[in-house]
Amino acid sequence: MRLVLDTNVAIAGLLWSGPPNRLINLAIDEAVQLSSSPVLLDELAETLRHPKFAKRIDLAATTPFALVIRYSALVAMITPSLVPRIVDHDPDDDH
Repeated sequence: MRLVLDTNVAIAGLLWSGPPNRLINLAIDEAVQLSSSPVLLDELAETLRHPKFAKRIDLAATTPFALVIRYSALVAMITPSLVPRIVDHDPDDDH
């Protein structure tokens, strides 16, 4: 099964326990294949730098950069040829 995780789901999976973390663990175990794109990885890197995640990242003894590298190692990179506009109020969510 191939999955593309929303950035918030990826962050929850990297920093907390629960269902999103289970998806990350399934990818580590190669039970599912995660896919992402350069745009989504950039969004992940930018979002992880928000102050609201700083304490949790410190508690996990890691950095935003390390988390992006970890996630990048789990995903198959794709570059969509066309990204249709579906989400009117937040076009970034179309990716």
